[in-house]
Amino acid sequence: RRMAGRAQGSTGYTAEGVWPRGANRHDPRRHHRERQAAHRQAEGRHARRAEDLVLDLYQQLPPARITDLLLEVDERTGFSEAFTHLRTGAPCSDRIGLMNVLLAEGVNLGLRKMAAATNTHSFWELLRIARWHVEGSAYDRALAMIVEAHAALPMAAFWGQGQSASSDGQFFLANEQGEAMNLINAKYGNVPGLKGYSHVSDQYAPFATQVIPATVSEAPYILDGLLMNDAGRRVRQHFADTGGFTDHVFAACALLASPQALYAEQRFSGHNVNIGVRQRREGTGRGFR
Repeated sequence: RRMAGRAQGSTGYTAEGVWPRGANRHDPRRHHRERQAAHRQAEGRHARRAEDLVLDLYQQLPPARITDLLLEVDERTGFSEAFTHLRTGAPCSDRIGLMNVLLAEGVNLGLRKMAAATNTHSFWELLRIARWHVEGSAYDRALAMIVEAHAALPMAAFWGQGQSASSDGQFFLANEQGEAMNLINAKYGNVPGLKGYSHVSDQYAPFATQVIPATVSEAPYILDGLLMNDAGRRVRQHFADTGGFTDHVFAACALLASPQALYAEQRFSGHNVNIGVRQRREGTGRGFR
């Protein structure tokens, strides 16, 4: 009872948490709790309204098969023309089969399971398309065409002008056979693996993706991604972490830029490194600042 009385005298609450009659109703802690409760209620109402809006938008979207979506994107961008025949150089005439192969590789399903899931192509038909038309360089060309079409959309300009980009690597585990290739990086533990090194523009378009060893420096692959297609060559400011920065790449950004008077600008902010190539407003010579 003494403890309950002390608690009541100091906070205005009883041991059961009830506000008694005659207690101090101007306690600032009480008003703070009331404001917090009102704020949580308002957040809950806003969250429910947002969920209702998302559900309403999803209900307005017509149901579509993912292969139909790929075909629609192909009609607008023409990316299927990038998957040419290895010997003749002709585009793949079987668009449905090509979309099935791309979907099987994109979701890591495999050609056998894709052939079992579709009634249009057998495993051997899909394998023929994959062997003669689908390769790494074809993926790069198709990705460049999609990125160009994405940059031409009016909505893409709200995020950026395509002149700024960043790159970083992501580690993927490999099986035990990777141990023989010496692909163990102490940064990621004692398991073998590979890295997927991606370039993303300020319009959130991944215009370059490369598979690199986990034990090499990421810096040289910055130039590979920037020079892979037109989207990378338009970049005037590139961001990378300390694992992707070297003085050689920093200098090459100025040497490989447009023939105008350019300079490379280096800024350190925490662990980020800004490797930029911009027009020099004053002077006509090349240099570093």
